[in-house]
Amino acid sequence: MKQNLKIRSIATVTFICVFAIFYLAANMEGNRAVEAHKREVSDTISIMNTQIENLLSSRVFLAQGIVSYIKVNPELNEDEAFAYSSGLYDLEDTLIRSITVIKDTTIAYVFPIDPNSSAIGKDLSKVERSKGNCS
Repeated sequence: MKQNLKIRSIATVTFICVFAIFYLAANMEGNRAVEAHKREVSDTISIMNTQIENLLSSRVFLAQGIVSYIKVNPELNEDEAFAYSSGLYDLEDTLIRSITVIKDTTIAYVFPIDPNSSAIGKDLSKVERSKGNCS
């Protein structure tokens, strides 16, 4: 009987040890998978952040270029404005809907002209919504 109890005890202890080893291994693998997923999400967020920064930087650079071109060419005529704007404006770009040049408080040029032609010549200081912004 003692022999039988000893064998059962050894079998039980062995089972508990093997179960504990498998449990620990599964737990470590689960933690590794969670950490790998966290790294993957972090990498994806970093890539998206960089893409957004690049996109915004390019638009700011574009706006600064337009302002510089107008400052260098203060007597800019309509044909020059349209020629310059058409090289900068991209129909596929969903962030920039139009390029507008305002002299004093009046809209001088708008590109593309088709949907925006009614805005040309409008004095923004006389538009009720814009009065506070024109000075």
